[in-house]
Amino acid sequence: MAWRGPTLTTGSLDNTIAHHDPRMPNHQITMLRHHTGEICGLEWSPDERMLVSGGSDHVACVWSKDFSRTTPLHVITAHTAAVKALRWSPWDVGILATGGGSSDKTIKRWRITERTCKLQHSVDTMSQVSGLVWSQPELHHSKQLLSSHGPVSNTIKLWDVGGMALIKEYGGHARRILNMAASPDGSAVATLSADETLHFWPGFDAKLATKKRPRDDSSLLTGLLR
Repeated sequence: MAWRGPTLTTGSLDNTIAHHDPRMPNHQITMLRHHTGEICGLEWSPDERMLVSGGSDHVACVWSKDFSRTTPLHVITAHTAAVKALRWSPWDVGILATGGGSSDKTIKRWRITERTCKLQHSVDTMSQVSGLVWSQPELHHSKQLLSSHGPVSNTIKLWDVGGMALIKEYGGHARRILNMAASPDGSAVATLSADETLHFWPGFDAKLATKKRPRDDSSLLTGLLR
């Protein structure tokens, strides 16, 4: 699911995407169809001009903010596995990161407008990509990207966005990471794994640091969820 103002966008197992206005009795506004597999992820761009969807059909679609347009602006077919990890950059308009599943293992960075879709960079992460989080321009020193992973690494990785160079890797989960979320200031990241544990890790370095925070290869805190 993804919000755009008062509108909620949902993706379904039946391969469809729907826009809803919860304020209305007949809340469904539009139905979008293009994917041939279930919808794995949805993300509105920060300026709310474009929506990206990822599917188990190995495809990512970019859609217009115009709800009357029911065909994609762009169809991205560069991945070879399900596309669950989707994240627009808060640094630059139209920059999108996508991550592929276990038979793909790549993170790809795109520059997208309503008329063009250009691949800027692709990096092989050697593992299934399950989530992506960007650093924030108002909070952090530089453009960085965190990725969470399933087999074979089950780790999170910190990347320099410019050349997609690996800065740091954190390991601790015994099984694949299902979800990842950053704290509001981005200083910590939580990961939830199929090993039934919740781990907390260092996030991005703040612009104004009051205290130096240790960074090592182990999680700051591990919670057992059983």
